[in-house]
Amino acid sequence: MTAHVWTYRDGVPGDDAQGTETALEDVGAIIASGTVVWIDITDPDAAQLEAVSACLGLHELAVEDVLGEHQRPKLDHYGTHMFLVTHAVHVDRQRNELVRSEIDAFVGDRWLVTVRKASADGGHTAPPFDMEATRQRAIRSADLARHGVSFLLY
Repeated sequence: MTAHVWTYRDGVPGDDAQGTETALEDVGAIIASGTVVWIDITDPDAAQLEAVSACLGLHELAVEDVLGEHQRPKLDHYGTHMFLVTHAVHVDRQRNELVRSEIDAFVGDRWLVTVRKASADGGHTAPPFDMEATRQRAIRSADLARHGVSFLLY
């Protein structure tokens, strides 16, 4: 698993924006201070996802869905957060195929957790969706990022 924790206060990325990352253990205190937190996870196992779940109180059924294969696109509402399953699609020009990448997201008032997994489409494994362009857009758009989690989710 690779996990990155990025922070945004009033739309301005924290010191972590250029690569210094926040420890998962500090997330609760950071959220309590009024800062928006985005946790981006790639290919977690059950124990790793449980650590994030314990930190944020993620619903157990949604955590099970993340660990499962091939979830359908959906939006589930829980008491403290929502759970979104979506798919990004791109063209593999070498194979002349569409490649689908599942992106799961837990959405809270002051936090966003994205989970990306490698996908097996068309008989080969594709790497997880690359989130870097999305993250850079949030860094460049402080005027929009000040809207918090809703902008990051967009």
